[in-house]
Amino acid sequence: MFRAGISVLVAALIAGLTCGAAAQTTVTVSSPNVATPTPLQILDTDYPFQSLLAAEEGRTGLNLILDPNGRVRTPQIISSSGSPILDGRAVQIARTWTFQLQNAAGEVRVEVDWKLPLSSADEYALPLPVPPEGSVVVGAKATSSHALQRSDYPTASIQKREQGEISLTFRVGTDGKTSDVQVVDSSGYSLLDASAVRVVQRWTYSPGTIDGKISGFWTYAIVVFFIGRPPPEASMRCRSRPLFLAHDRNGQPNDGKPLTAGWWISLNDSALITDALLFTAKGWKRVNASIIHPTSGMAEARALIRPGAYVVGKKPSVACWVASRG
Repeated sequence: MFRAGISVLVAALIAGLTCGAAAQTTVTVSSPNVATPTPLQILDTDYPFQSLLAAEEGRTGLNLILDPNGRVRTPQIISSSGSPILDGRAVQIARTWTFQLQNAAGEVRVEVDWKLPLSSADEYALPLPVPPEGSVVVGAKATSSHALQRSDYPTASIQKREQGEISLTFRVGTDGKTSDVQVVDSSGYSLLDASAVRVVQRWTYSPGTIDGKISGFWTYAIVVFFIGRPPPEASMRCRSRPLFLAHDRNGQPNDGKPLTAGWWISLNDSALITDALLFTAKGWKRVNASIIHPTSGMAEARALIRPGAYVVGKKPSVACWVASRG
C-alpha cells in the first residue's frame, strides 16, 4: 500500500532579474611619503555579509597613525562610507597593513572604495510583465482554495509511480480568473504537467490594483505530486532554473528587521556550487565566483554545501538549481 499526495506552493502575487574579479573594492593611498611592501587590497570575501544583504557601498576615508616600524597603531575614520559596518571592517583590515616610512612620516591617508561583488541577475528572472517602476502595487488575493484534490493525481501516473514537481507561470485577470498558464519547469511526465495546468486554471482571485486601478497580475506556482511520504522541504529540490520575478529587484523591505539571506545556487554533479544568486535589499543579485569558492569563499556561502542534503530531481545533464533560506 502507498499514499498519493499533492502539494502546491504559490509565489506572492505581483504584476506582470558575470562573475567578477576577486577584488572589486579598491584601496588608494593618498599620502606621498609612504610606500607599501605589497599592494593593499580588500578581497571580495572580506566584504561584510550584512552589507552584501543590504547592498551597501561607499567610500571610507582613513587616517592611519603608524609606529616606527610602519605598522598601523591607530586607525581613524575621517570620512564615512555611510555604513558603520563597512567603516568598521575597513578599520579592522587596516590594522593588518604595514607601510615603508619615508622622511619619518608617522601618518598615512587611505581611501577604501567599497564596491559590491555582485552583478545583475535579471537574465534569470521569469520573463513576465512587471508594473512601472515606483508603482503602488496591491496584489490579488485568492478567493478559492488552492488545496489539491485526490482526483487531480492522474490514476495512470499513480499506477506508474510517476512523481514530480511542476513550475508554472500564469496571469490573474481583472475578473480574478487565471489564464495563459504555462509550464516553465516540467516534472518530466506529460500527464502530471497537464494536470498541474488544469489545477491552476480553476483558481480564482479578488482583483489586485496598480496605483489604485484594478489590473491584471502575473505570478508563478509550484505543484508537487508525490507517492508515499511527503517529499523533503521544497526548497531543497533541484530545479532547472531559478524561480523569481523581475519585480523582485525591489528587494527586501526596509522595516528595521534583520535582513534574511535568500539563495539560489547551482550545483554540479559533485554537489559543489557553480553559480549563486543572493537576495539583497536591491533584489536578486549574482555573486562573484570568489565568494562561493568551496575553500576560500565566505562561510555563509560555504555553509550551503552540505553533501547529501539535496534531492537531485533532474538528470545529471540538466542544471540543478536549489533554493535556500537563512
